[in-house]
This record gives sequence, C-alpha cells and structure tokens, in this order.
Amino acid sequence: ISSRLSALLEPGNELDLMLYPKDDRDLWMLGDASLVRAALTGGDTLAKLSHLLAVMELADRFLPEREPVPEFEALLRGFLEHWHRAGDAAQPALFFAAEAGFLEAAGIGFDPRECSACGNSLVGAARAGVRASEGDILCSDCAPPQVRWIDGSALDGFQLLTSRPVPDPEAIWPELDAEARQQIGRILHEHMSLHLPGYRLPASLYWLAPKRADRGTDR
Repeated sequence: ISSRLSALLEPGNELDLMLYPKDDRDLWMLGDASLVRAALTGGDTLAKLSHLLAVMELADRFLPEREPVPEFEALLRGFLEHWHRAGDAAQPALFFAAEAGFLEAAGIGFDPRECSACGNSLVGAARAGVRASEGDILCSDCAPPQVRWIDGSALDGFQLLTSRPVPDPEAIWPELDAEARQQIGRILHEHMSLHLPGYRLPASLYWLAPKRADRGTDR
C-alpha cells in the first residue's frame, strides 16, 4: 500500500474505497481511498476502541468478501453510529447487542424474552436456563438441571439491549454491572464459539467477575 493511503487505513476508520480486480490476482487492488469519518472522532478511550475492534472482528467473520449482505451492513453501520455517540458505560451493552444482531442475521440467534420450549414469556422471570449448543433460553420449568443459568437482573439487561435492532437510532444501551456483563458475555461467547470455531474475543471485554471483599480488583 502506498504511503499516500496507508495513514487512512487505520482500524475503525470509515472510508470510501475505489477497488478494481486484476485477472492474475485473487485479491482486488486498491486504487484510491477517501476518509468519511475517523475512528478517533468518537473513540478517545481504550474501552471504546477495544469494543470497536471486537466488532470489526465480528464483521470480518460474518461478512463474505465481495458479496453485499444488507442485514449485516445495516447492523455494522448502526453500531458505528451508536458507538460514536455512546460513552464508555454503554459499550458492553452495545457490543452484546451487536453480537446478538450478527447471530440473528445469520439465522443462529436466540430470543431472551420467550422460553424456547413452552413459549411462555421470560419478562420479569427470576432466572432462565441457557443451552448454548441448542441456542435455547428456557424458563425454570422447562430447563434441565445442567443448563447455565442467568439471573433475573442479567436477563432484564439482556432483554433490554435486544429489544430494538442495533440500526434503530432510538435504541438505548443500559449500563450493565459486572455480574450482568459476565453472565451475558459468557452466554454469547459460548454460542459464538460453537458456531464460529476458533473465534475468540479480548477477555477484558466481558470476563469480569464482581468485586469480592477479599480482593481489590474486578478480575
């Protein structure tokens, strides 16, 4: 890449690109690029940039090369709009919503508002059981003993952050406490890992344990 364009190709920058194919190469050639919006205009903290890079990894996994997929593209553009406006506290919920949105658009999502087995509402439930291998979220009556449980508070947060699609400009992103981040993150991470072998995300994003009285850290 020429030095004229390399400065524009920073991770997270939004660009207009001019690409053209060459008969003797599999990869298309980059002819020109112009900056639409720089990542640093909305991401001046490590927390924001970490979440942006994680969603870029998601997009790289889900978006096929040279083939437009309107659902995925709308989701990514919606994430970027919210990401530029949202503060650090909203980043985990926004990121989880993007994960859930990519899974849903790929046909492997799940609904935290309804039991997958009996169809009863999970809104206001004290807890729910999750089977990542099946993509099921189950009420306490239907869940077998060996499921992973999500408590009522984390379930409420999960339902709120998936209540509107990410591209919706009116969507809101709740501030999740450490316990909710851990529970929601594990559910999505396990589900993602089962369907995307080898896929890993930075541990700092959501493997956060609640503070303990005998420890001076959140880890």
